[in-house]
Amino acid sequence: MKILKNVKLKPLDIIILAVLVMASFFPLTLFANSNTVPNQVVVRAHGKVVKTLELSVNQVWTYKDNGDYNKIQVKDNKVRVQEANCRDLIDVKAGWISKNGQTLVCLPHSLVVALTGNGPVKQDGKVVDYQ
Repeated sequence: MKILKNVKLKPLDIIILAVLVMASFFPLTLFANSNTVPNQVVVRAHGKVVKTLELSVNQVWTYKDNGDYNKIQVKDNKVRVQEANCRDLIDVKAGWISKNGQTLVCLPHSLVVALTGNGPVKQDGKVVDYQ
């Protein structure tokens, strides 16, 4: 307490302190959108979007590429990789995800399954879907 008695704050010190305190809350406003409810699943393979799935529709979709496959299940506004033929099965063991921004990754197949709260995913001006 002796230290506080000897500190003499000037008006500019108080202004700087107030600005720093307010700036400390900036990350809260920046990341406030991460609490949005996801509405779709975006599946990317080798860095390109191959499928978008509606999170509100219960469904199973299988990604196939040169003998590799990942079976993706959407149920009750959650998603998981139900089955895969990769060695480690890390994506299958990860289980269900349901929060905006969460991802499931299968490195051997270069596959990323991500939840997003944005509108439909577009690439080159078109809604992306597996072809």
